[in-house]
Amino acid sequence: EKIRQRTDAVRRSREEIRRLSHLSSTAEERERRRIAEGLHDDLQQLLAACTFSLQSMGLEGDRAEIQRRIHKIAEWCGKALEATRTLIFDLSPAVLYEVGLEAAVSHLTDQIKERFDFDVYLITEGTIDPLPEDLRVFLYSAIRELVLNVFHHADVNEARVWLSREENRIRVQVTDHGRGFKPAEVEEMRKKRDGPARLGLVTLEERLVSYGGRLDLTAAPGEGANIRIAVPVQNGYTDPAKPEISA
Repeated sequence: EKIRQRTDAVRRSREEIRRLSHLSSTAEERERRRIAEGLHDDLQQLLAACTFSLQSMGLEGDRAEIQRRIHKIAEWCGKALEATRTLIFDLSPAVLYEVGLEAAVSHLTDQIKERFDFDVYLITEGTIDPLPEDLRVFLYSAIRELVLNVFHHADVNEARVWLSREENRIRVQVTDHGRGFKPAEVEEMRKKRDGPARLGLVTLEERLVSYGGRLDLTAAPGEGANIRIAVPVQNGYTDPAKPEISA
C-alpha cells in the first residue's frame, strides 16, 4: 500500500512537471510572437522605407527633393532607434537590474503613457528595494502583464499600481474601474488544464506558488477589478551586488 501511494505521488508529480513545462513553453512562444510582431510592424517597416528611399534618391535630379528625402530618412531612422530602445526595455530593462523594482515600474508607467496614452498611477509605501534578482524580474513581469491586461481589456484610460513592503513581505495591487468580469470566469479557467485560457492571470497565480506567494482577486461586471499579490521576502535580505558599508 505504501509503495502504491508513493508510486501515485511520483506519477502526479511527473504529470504536474509536464503540465508546467507545457505552460512555460506556451508562454515563451507567445512572447516570441509578440517580439516578432513588434519587429515586423515597427522596425522592419521603417528600415524598408529607408532602403527604398535611399535607392530611389539616385534617380532624383532635383536637389530640393533629395534634401526632403534625407530629412525623411533621418526621421524614420529616429523612429527605428526608438523602436529598438523600446524592444530592449521590454526584453530586459537595465534599470531593473541596476537600480531596482520601484525605479523600473516607475519607468514602465512612463513608457506605457508615451506609447499608448494610458495613465498608470504608481503609489509606493515603505522601502521596496533591495529584492532578490529573480523576485524583482518576476514582480516586474507580473505588474507589466496586469497593467497591459487593463489597457487591452478593461475599456478604461487609467489604472493604479500600489507597491508596498513590510519586513518580510512585498505586496502589489493593480486596480481599475473598467468593465470587470465575473470571478466565476477565473474559476472556469482554473479548471481547464491547457489552452490559451490558462495563460495570463491563472499562469501568474501558478508561478506565485513557487515563490510561496498568493493572488487574491476582487471583480464584478461593470465595477472593475482589484488584483492583489503578496510574496514573502527573506528577512533582512540585502542586495549582494550592493553590500552595506560600515564605518
